[in-house]
Amino acid sequence: MGLESQQAFLLILDLPDVLTRDLSQLYGLTVTNQGTFLSQIARQLALTAAPAQPLRATPPLTEAQAQLRTLLNRLEMRPLPEYRQAVLEQLIEIFCQLDAPKNLIELKLLLAGRTQNWLSKTKLQDILNVLMRRGCFLNAAGEVVNARKEPIVRLSAPTVAALEQCCIEGYAYAAIAQDRHYFDDAANVATFAAVVGSPAPKPAAIAPSRPASTKILAPASLTRLTVKVELSCRTYAPNKTSAG
Repeated sequence: MGLESQQAFLLILDLPDVLTRDLSQLYGLTVTNQGTFLSQIARQLALTAAPAQPLRATPPLTEAQAQLRTLLNRLEMRPLPEYRQAVLEQLIEIFCQLDAPKNLIELKLLLAGRTQNWLSKTKLQDILNVLMRRGCFLNAAGEVVNARKEPIVRLSAPTVAALEQCCIEGYAYAAIAQDRHYFDDAANVATFAAVVGSPAPKPAAIAPSRPASTKILAPASLTRLTVKVELSCRTYAPNKTSAG
C-alpha cells in the first residue's frame, strides 16, 4: 500500500488490550481494537497534519461550561478528552513492559517521550494528577501511592476503560466538591459531558462519597478511591518475575 509501518494499523474489534500491545511488538505494526482505534486515528492525524493547517473552529463555551473548565484548570486536572484515552493506552503499555518500579516523575518522563509530538508536558501532568488523586497508582503492597517520588509497581485498573472511568469520577468529585447537588440538575449533567468528553458517572458511583462541604478542594486534597484490580499483563514484583 506504500505506507510506512508507523502510518498503518490493524483493527481487530474483539481483541483484548494486552494482545494488541503484544501483537504490535511482534509484527512491528500498530494493532488496535474497538476501544482504541479512534484514538489511534486521532493520534495519526495529529502526527501527520501540516503545522500550518488551521484548526477546526470549535463552538464557544457556554457560561456553565466555562465555569466547570475553570474549576478543573484551577485544580490542575484539565480533562483533555481529545488526548486522555491515548495517554491511558501509553501508560498501560509502559506498565506492561516495566521490569522495575518507577515513581511518578519517572513515569512522566517515559510518557513524555511517547507523547511529545502531540501533547505538552503540562497537559500530560494534568492527566497524571487525576489518576493519582483517584488512587490509580499502587506500590508493592497494593497500597495507594500518594507521593511523586514513591515507587509505583502497578496500576489499580487493568484496562483503558477502567482508568478512563477513574478519571471521569475524579472530575465528578471535583464538581460536587464545589456543589454537592451539581448532578441533580440535568443542565449540569449535560455541561459535564460536554466539558469532560464523557457522560457523568452513575449516581450510585459517586453519591455515597459526596462531600458535605461545597468548598473547592485543593489539588492534593481530592478524595481518593482505590480500585484494587490486578493488572492483566506482566507487572514487576521485587525479587521475582510475575505474570498477571
